Amino acid sequence: MRYLLVIILLLVSTSLSADTNPVWRYRRVLVIGDSLIAGNSGFMEHLRTRFKQAPASLFVVSEIGARPNTFAKDDRLHDLIVEHEADSVIIVLGMNTLRSPVATVRDSVKDLTGQLNGTECFWVGPPPVLEGGDPVLRRYPSFVAPACKYFDTSKEVKFPPKSVSGFHVKAWKGRKWARAFLWWVFHQVPIERTIA
Repeated sequence: MRYLLVIILLLVSTSLSADTNPVWRYRRVLVIGDSLIAGNSGFMEHLRTRFKQAPASLFVVSEIGARPNTFAKDDRLHDLIVEHEADSVIIVLGMNTLRSPVATVRDSVKDLTGQLNGTECFWVGPPPVLEGGDPVLRRYPSFVAPACKYFDTSKEVKFPPKSVSGFHVKAWKGRKWARAFLWWVFHQVPIERTIA
């Protein structure tokens, strides 16, 4: 019985660290987004910790109130990819578009993803904390495809009222959100990137 407990503990500890090692090892990762990743957000705190352990180079560019067109205009995303020599891009945008016209959001997302030029991309959808955002939120997966794989935050992570403050996710919930995202990525990349 004691050996079974040891085996279970080893499996759990291995699965908890598997989300970044070796998926992100030695990669240059650009993260762009809005206020959900600004400052000391729990989401970015967890990514910084895990990418440092990988090790991976992490470059974060965020703006309060950012939308897809914030990074699409003037080929900004393309320039950031070139500047940081990014292997992967993580996009955390959408919260500020949930009450916008669907066609406007679709077009700005396509303008943005058109600048990836084959760079690996993961789009982290916004948490479902804004009433009236469902018509846009449910279309995001089709807007970002095929250029990005879409992490549907609204389906993968539960956000009880005590986990949010206004439109922002509290730090402890942000860390859980990031863990869920990294574990999801582990299952999205080619198998050879998941083997140490």
